[in-house]
Amino acid sequence: MINITKAESTSDLDGIIRLIYETDDYIYPSMCNSDYELFEIIMKKLLFGDTIFSYKNIIIACENYKTIGLLLYIDKNSKLPETIENIIGVNKKQSTDFDNVMEEYFKPLLSKINDDYLYINNLCVNIEKRRCGIAGKLINHLLQTFTNKKIVLDCLEENTAAIEFYLKWGFKITDRFLGFAGNKQEPISCLKLEVIP
Repeated sequence: MINITKAESTSDLDGIIRLIYETDDYIYPSMCNSDYELFEIIMKKLLFGDTIFSYKNIIIACENYKTIGLLLYIDKNSKLPETIENIIGVNKKQSTDFDNVMEEYFKPLLSKINDDYLYINNLCVNIEKRRCGIAGKLINHLLQTFTNKKIVLDCLEENTAAIEFYLKWGFKITDRFLGFAGNKQEPISCLKLEVIP
């Protein structure tokens, strides 16, 4: 049986961290120059703070106590983390990668969020569990929890399956733009989608 619930400090945090990293081609690998071990160490610290990565802003899908899907949202109370030099001892190159992603991707995103809406930063499902309705259950949980909020997300324009999924759930395409694609990569064509209560 699959349970959809808000993440807690006792949840499968290792599963959450791995799922976030492995289902993102651009942003999260760029934070630590594709060094998963460093990403894991940093995220274990950030999940317990009040940053944009707090477990308090994660809805999870669990099966047999394992995280098989998650939705990470950002609200106006979310904060950018400090530089990783202040979180954990790292070399200058690693710190630069992390800070660049914070400055180029997360900071502009966070500056636009206000009381009226939430931003979905991640919606991901374990590759072996896709096409089982898990993403829909996660979206439905968010929509039922925040009935008075506009929900906003960005999606790669080439990801037609995801776009069709969001349109099915009532999202509308409201903008097209070039999005940040991580370190050393060209901007990518993205769509902004919104669902308004």
